[in-house]
Amino acid sequence: MLAEGVGELGHLEPLPRARATEHLATFAREVIGSLAAVRREAFREARADGLTLTEIADQLGVSVQAVSQVLRKRPHD
Repeated sequence: MLAEGVGELGHLEPLPRARATEHLATFAREVIGSLAAVRREAFREARADGLTLTEIADQLGVSVQAVSQVLRKRPHD
């Protein structure tokens, strides 16, 4: 959906297009940051519910190291 909108930026003049892409990049970084916090909290809740790192990793198709790394990160990282 977002990719389709980005494709439509081609009709803009160069500087307005550059400005629009900068705004979109900032928005994307903010969204990704928010998603990381939601994922971290979900992992913590899963651990509190008794799931092991291995169980979380297996169910998500990621490595145990990836789960561990997410859980170790502080919210402002």
